[in-house]
Amino acid sequence: MAKSVAIIIKNELNDYVSNLHEYLGPYCFTNGAFVIEDDGSLLALLNKYNPTKINGSFKSHTSFLTDPSQPIYECRINITLLCNGCVPNATDKVTDKNVKWYPFSQNGQNYIFLKLEGHPTFNEYGTINTTHAYRFVRRHFLKKTVGTCAKRREDCKLEQNCLPNAKELNHKQYQIGQTVVPIIESHTRVGDEFFVPLAVSKTFLSNIDKKMKFNFVNDTVIIEFDNKPFVEVIGNPTEEEPEENEPVLEPVGGKINRNSMPFTIRKLPNRPLYTVKSRNRTYAKATTLEKARAQIRLLYALERRRTTGKRR
Repeated sequence: MAKSVAIIIKNELNDYVSNLHEYLGPYCFTNGAFVIEDDGSLLALLNKYNPTKINGSFKSHTSFLTDPSQPIYECRINITLLCNGCVPNATDKVTDKNVKWYPFSQNGQNYIFLKLEGHPTFNEYGTINTTHAYRFVRRHFLKKTVGTCAKRREDCKLEQNCLPNAKELNHKQYQIGQTVVPIIESHTRVGDEFFVPLAVSKTFLSNIDKKMKFNFVNDTVIIEFDNKPFVEVIGNPTEEEPEENEPVLEPVGGKINRNSMPFTIRKLPNRPLYTVKSRNRTYAKATTLEKARAQIRLLYALERRRTTGKRR
């Protein structure tokens, strides 16, 4: 079952994500995508939290966009999520620090695409977040993922590993008060993203400071109000990879050519850390070799896509 075990920073966006995650119940995941029906209320909440606009080669998860020039956005969150039993005898516990999102429309209905992520694309300095890049490389190049639960992704077709019965892995109806309503997907599915109807999202937004209580009976999710408050936790209750402040670059292999590969990586004296430089800039003052190599694969892949006009 899904559970939000800690809200690191108490705010409305973390409250919403906490209820959204616990709503998953037996279909829980700690890193994955939602399509949420919206009447503008969720869009307004997301816009309150200083969204970072992402354009160009750094855009991803754009399956629902019909206009290639439309940006996508990210907002910082800080919440620890727990899934019990998604894999027998296993627990998945992850601290998510980012939601990637954008609005889109289909057949006159408005939606928000929203994806839970461990780290934002960019750090506070406006440069690429090394941990995010490292995980991108692990997934796309090393074919490794974080956590034990299956990920629900709109782009899972790229890896041919979508859950074959994704549309069935959703609640069949929801109950709020005495009203029971069937859940009918109103968008055209592109992967195994999780669909959330408007009334469910509106319930969370209309009671943003309240923790919901969920019961799951015969494919029905029963939503009630829990009098327990959200709890802010001081500090991070889980062990996370440290974030680097600068991107790391290194030639993919072979002898360095300063015209085509103008980046060098140098070991720090008497320390198992590395400094990464170009002719006129220092990109990283100290990072691990493993992360440096992962970062370069990502950035050169992005550069190749940019120069060839291809997108992720």
